[in-house]
Amino acid sequence: MLDYYGFGKAGYFYARRVYAPVLASFKAMASGEVELWITNDTLAEFADTVTVRLGTFSGDVVWEESRSIRVEANSSRAVWRWEADQVAARPDRYLSVRSAGDAFPFNRHFFVPIKDLQRSPAQPEVSITQVNEHELHISLRASAYAYFVHVIVPHEATRLSDNYFDLQPGASRSIVVANPVIALSPDSVTVAWR
Repeated sequence: MLDYYGFGKAGYFYARRVYAPVLASFKAMASGEVELWITNDTLAEFADTVTVRLGTFSGDVVWEESRSIRVEANSSRAVWRWEADQVAARPDRYLSVRSAGDAFPFNRHFFVPIKDLQRSPAQPEVSITQVNEHELHISLRASAYAYFVHVIVPHEATRLSDNYFDLQPGASRSIVVANPVIALSPDSVTVAWR
């Protein structure tokens, strides 16, 4: 997951999210129902407000609901469940979950394999600010669902605060890009997505 120079590959950033101390994930049932599970690997009870969205890749929100939840220390359990008609599974839709307190990484559920998703990739808005000679801040905002967003800087000493993630419509993300060896400029950065 790390190359020879310690540069994080895509798998590194995905693994970092998967092994977060608190994780939210969806479980699709054979009957078409979907459950939201919270895994709390900490030694304290977890309490937060979570928001779940059923949205379309083009940017429409079919519904969005929030709920306060509590999960005991060192446990994993279903905290929410939707019937098949509530999620209306289609290849142009997704479910997402986020934490009000940023206690766990954003997660999503697609109803079909990625190759069968019905979506038109749309370029996220990108703004790059030069902080100093060796640091840049990148702000990203999505108008439609942006899948597998990643920043490319062609030098092995570059470190990124985050990379390889999804942005749901209306969401934004800030990334710090730093390189103590060479000077960085906005022209040295490429932002890609699918």
